[in-house]
Amino acid sequence: MAPAAPPPCPITGEPPRRHIQSVDVDFLCGLWKFEFGAEARASFGDARTVDLYESPTGLHYFWPPFPGDNTFYAGFYKALGPKRFPRAGVPRPEFVLASRVVKPGDRVLDVGCGFAGFKAVVPQARYFGLDPNFAERAVDWASGESLEQHVTTYEGQYDVACAFQVIEHLADPLAEVQRMARVVRAGGHVAIGVPHVPSAMTRIPNFLVNAPPHHLTWWTREALRAVATRSGLEVVSV
Repeated sequence: MAPAAPPPCPITGEPPRRHIQSVDVDFLCGLWKFEFGAEARASFGDARTVDLYESPTGLHYFWPPFPGDNTFYAGFYKALGPKRFPRAGVPRPEFVLASRVVKPGDRVLDVGCGFAGFKAVVPQARYFGLDPNFAERAVDWASGESLEQHVTTYEGQYDVACAFQVIEHLADPLAEVQRMARVVRAGGHVAIGVPHVPSAMTRIPNFLVNAPPHHLTWWTREALRAVATRSGLEVVSV
């Protein structure tokens, strides 16, 4: 029997440049349980191993891509507590960078908005956030809809669409960026924040927070340019 072909890059479809390592799923789940009290086993289905590859763009991607389920994140975020969120009045640097393209009156869509930290940084905007994990909030500026649902009604309706630390959690990041491109008007902006490789997080061998089922991809400048090009976007800056 011929060996299976290695999984292609989720952005370009090219074969990987190299296989980096295989990780035992039971060992990984044990680490998540020990470190954060998070139950990860169900997120992996029946898989016994997960493999890390590097694409020609430098994108690092785990295969198969197993995103965390609600049970996993309930435990993980409970363990992180307030450390997960930025301090009041101290915006994340990526928020400040993205806010520079937001003009007064712009319609801004924040995909995976969480507690809407970006909203405070763009008071001049007409802000709306999407996050299925926060569907119960009684506010008129956020929804529990997915972007896939939202774009069917609001295609081309926003001036700026942003996703901060979101697409690295998704099994198909390219599809999500393509939806972001669809939801903005011609001449609008898409802003994306992702974990970078190399970085402090990726220099630590087997750093758990950068592993499945939490992070499924680590990004490079070339990978970001590739996902932009394949989404019909012009790169302004990386």
